[in-house]
Amino acid sequence: MGMFDNITVSQKYKLPLDSEQQEIIDKHVGKTKVWQRRFQTKSLDSLLNYYEIDEHGVVWERPPRGSRVDTDITDTIEFYDYITNNKLKTDLSVTFQALVISGKVVDVKLVELEASSNAQRVAAHEKWQQSFEQAEEKRKKLSWKIYNWLYAMHVNWCLGKLHRIGQQLSSNALTSWRRRLLFWD
Repeated sequence: MGMFDNITVSQKYKLPLDSEQQEIIDKHVGKTKVWQRRFQTKSLDSLLNYYEIDEHGVVWERPPRGSRVDTDITDTIEFYDYITNNKLKTDLSVTFQALVISGKVVDVKLVELEASSNAQRVAAHEKWQQSFEQAEEKRKKLSWKIYNWLYAMHVNWCLGKLHRIGQQLSSNALTSWRRRLLFWD
């Protein structure tokens, strides 16, 4: 997976989408929701920074605290979004490429708008959901609470103590004890 940066594109900025493409996106987003136009990119620093493209095409950096800062980026930036929709049984991949010169978007083009089956993702999520629910049911049982209180809690405590003791011992001391205990090696 790796690290990336986030780019939010202003709703007022015109992305190169015709009405049919916009309709496909709106259909995947849902009737009652608005496409947030939040994208990821690996074309910049990939340090989990936040950027914004305003209505005039100016690229700003949004630090965690404080107001936005103008940038002097000159690069081709590829940014993408992945819109999931279980009802349509498809997920939508949207990718744009923007030519940015001195912090201003000069040109943007749509690189990809592709719907793909989400059957595998939905099946994996359902499987995870079932195992989570089974684990929750197990934790509610009296037998698990007794097991946890009488056994697991104490074993975890002992293992934690052993781990801390092991961290404090030097590797030389461990090596000499290993040689004594594992004499057959």
